[in-house]
Amino acid sequence: MPIMTRVIFVVSRNHVEAAARLKRDNLAGKAEVIVDRRQFERRQRSELPSFPNRRQSDRRIRSRSRDIDLIGIAVVVMP
Repeated sequence: MPIMTRVIFVVSRNHVEAAARLKRDNLAGKAEVIVDRRQFERRQRSELPSFPNRRQSDRRIRSRSRDIDLIGIAVVVMP
């Protein structure tokens, strides 16, 4: 049985023309195109945390939100 993967393009609100182009040129509907809905960064650092940081290291390999902010698009592939 073939493994079905899901491809999602998340496009910056500043690049809606790219989102429209991706939707129009989508080959056989194989990918989903979403315009980024974030209003602001959810994780904001405070000066003094109320609890100690127990995380050894950041588990994320690459920040998708950074891709969106820098180049206007991020690609997410999900099995």
